[in-house]
Amino acid sequence: MVKFIAKNLAMVIFLGILLVGTIGIVSVAGAQETLPKGGDSFATAVKIEPGSYKGGAVESVEKEYFYINIKPGQQIKLKGTFIPAGYGANCVLYLYDENETRLDGEEYTSGPISAFWLPNSNRDLYKYYIKVGSTAGALSSYSLDVSLRDCYDAGSEKDAGDTFDKAIEIKGGKYTGYLAGPYKGTDEIDIYKIPVKKGETLIAKVTPPSNTVLSLGFYDDDRRLISEEIAPNRGAIVSNSVEITRDGEIFAKVVAEKGGENLNVYSLEVGTEGVAAVKELGAVKEDKAVREKPKIEDKSPFKEGLLPEEGLTEKEAQEAEKGLVRGGIIPAIIGLVVLIIIAIVIVFLVRKKKG
Repeated sequence: MVKFIAKNLAMVIFLGILLVGTIGIVSVAGAQETLPKGGDSFATAVKIEPGSYKGGAVESVEKEYFYINIKPGQQIKLKGTFIPAGYGANCVLYLYDENETRLDGEEYTSGPISAFWLPNSNRDLYKYYIKVGSTAGALSSYSLDVSLRDCYDAGSEKDAGDTFDKAIEIKGGKYTGYLAGPYKGTDEIDIYKIPVKKGETLIAKVTPPSNTVLSLGFYDDDRRLISEEIAPNRGAIVSNSVEITRDGEIFAKVVAEKGGENLNVYSLEVGTEGVAAVKELGAVKEDKAVREKPKIEDKSPFKEGLLPEEGLTEKEAQEAEKGLVRGGIIPAIIGLVVLIIIAIVIVFLVRKKKG
């Protein structure tokens, strides 16, 4: 009886996993939309939205044009996969700005083609053109994936500007920032505005990707450079600090100097050192005189990690220790014994049924 139930249960689990997997495959396969026929030039480009598209047949040397609008702080990623109609074809996928200047992409004989771009915050909205098709040989079909990644700096829902006027205000803490990789966008500088008080020391640290060189500079509220640190090698962490001589603001400027991939994701930690407290890179160190914990003697019944309550006498401590034994340890042992007995009874009943 027990073996029969176990076999049925295993079969139900297997069928459930198979059903879920089948539904997942069908969902993925059905996720592609039919790509509308594109225009034959920049002037006749067809607007599309982010999505995964299935394009139709393309004649030799035919190109289709589309366009998409994105916000500053969003990275556009294109991926084209092509199926030649004959023995082969030269496929093309390019990304252009609204001035019809080529930004990224390539012409390739086979294999997927990708393009990336991350714009700065110079405009409120950007228009980009997509050219896809063939420069030689017909295509029976192709796929075009268009995706947007939100790369908003310091959780602000926007891009940290590359000018002081568009700096994002932040306070002490740890943040994530984004910069374009080499030739993969115009977002190469992020500027943050940090309120400070006289007598503090502002400290900042930037951790880049392993193959990127970043710099970190401080500017006063008159926008004059105070100090700048550049990483000595790719992946090196950059730290900078400055003593504050008057109340106001300090600008922190993070620059992608060289290296990197399609996107440089970095962390920025900011803190200040003051007289009463230390807020050092996100961690707070309070004065020992304010928060010093009472010392506990070894003979205390709470030396195993339990802190004594204020005003507890030695006799009360001993009574409390006995109470812990009566109220915690003994009931736990009794409960364990009961569980063991129940387990033995279950084993006995199963064996009896088998007999």
